[in-house]
Amino acid sequence: MLWERSQVSSEAYMKDMEKENKALHQTVMETSGKLSQLEFEKRQLHRDLEQAREKGEWVEKLERELQRLQENKQLARKLTSLEMATEKLEGLEHDNKQLNMENLELCRMVETVLHQH
Repeated sequence: MLWERSQVSSEAYMKDMEKENKALHQTVMETSGKLSQLEFEKRQLHRDLEQAREKGEWVEKLERELQRLQENKQLARKLTSLEMATEKLEGLEHDNKQLNMENLELCRMVETVLHQH
């Protein structure tokens, strides 16, 4: 009888151990699955981070290019303004030369008229 009780007790203990082992195995499997999912998400986040860095570098490059183009546009406007001023100056110099020649001619004519009288 004692032996039977011991046998029943051992069988119950074994069943409890099997249940606990099964529960632990289930927990390990769930934890392993969660770990795999987290590792996958981590890799995905690293890829996303790298893409964001690359896009950030690309945006910085575009911003520098935009700044350069704006500076070039401003320089082009200044150049156009200087070219127009140069043309105007050349025209004024030409007019001044013409006026000087006319003035010289008029002065000669006045001298001629004054010497004739």
